Amino acid sequence: MAEDGFVRVDGLTRHFALGAGGLLGGRPQIVRAVDDVSFSIRRGETLAVVGESGCGKTTVGRLVLRLIEADAGRIEIGGTDIRALDDAALRRFRRRIQIVIQDPFGSLNPRMTIGAIILEPLEVHREGNAASRRARLAALLEMVGLPAEFAARFPHELSGGQRQRVGIARALALETDLLVCDEAVSALDVSVQAQIVNLLQRIKREQGLTYLFISHDMAIVRHMADRIAVMYLGQIVETGPKRAIFDAPAHPYTRALLASVPRSEPGTRPAPAVLGDIPSPIDPPPGCRFHTRCPHAGDICRTVRPAPVALAAAHTASCHLLDPATAAQLRSPS
Repeated sequence: MAEDGFVRVDGLTRHFALGAGGLLGGRPQIVRAVDDVSFSIRRGETLAVVGESGCGKTTVGRLVLRLIEADAGRIEIGGTDIRALDDAALRRFRRRIQIVIQDPFGSLNPRMTIGAIILEPLEVHREGNAASRRARLAALLEMVGLPAEFAARFPHELSGGQRQRVGIARALALETDLLVCDEAVSALDVSVQAQIVNLLQRIKREQGLTYLFISHDMAIVRHMADRIAVMYLGQIVETGPKRAIFDAPAHPYTRALLASVPRSEPGTRPAPAVLGDIPSPIDPPPGCRFHTRCPHAGDICRTVRPAPVALAAAHTASCHLLDPATAAQLRSPS
């Protein structure tokens, strides 16, 4: 992890129990949603966490915010170990860490006006008086590009993009340092996606925010991210600067993700890899978890988990094919 990380996550783990094996009994089933995940984010940077649905990226975002509790690992934000905070201290700290979720309608109380929704964080944290809150509301509406008269409307009177702007305004109502964007544009029309991406980029520059941007859409990530962490079945398999990931992807899974991105120019997209179905996180494969879908897998991949291999500045990938100590075993004839 980077030594100057504003956000530092080390060994983050969360498993979910599914009960005692269903109606027929048996051993309890465990979903290994997040397994020993580590990363860092510099202040003012956007780290995108990408991967297929079910890979654990949303769980990582909620663990970082302590919306759910981790089984193990350390989460440090701005020098504060947030897993060590008691309830009162965590409540005070929450003014600095906020989230924008995928469903802009489900995140808003339909019985509250837009103004009341945006001002609710100020009231919960007893911030300011009535006059200062009204001024803050006006500033927030202007910041996200909504007319002042929208304060009197209700969520059902707004479009999807307008509702997401309300969600962003609410997330920024307090002294936000870290904003987790969990598929924040995936439920929107393509043209609206571009508007919200541009809005998030502008607010980041103006407010000096740090983003953890969770997405499965590599085209959106290309516009938003400074660095990228690729997740597969609860583990990070590759991290690096955006340019390194897009121009020189190292892990076979990363290459498959990029090959699946639609291109507007005919003949410019690599042939998509045929990977087959993703294994269950209840019973992930031993060794390298990608080996059941990897065209390069060998015996060592089926038994030994690969360690991260440094490829270039801040670019690492966990693949036996990249490790000189094990690559020869995979390249040699069987």
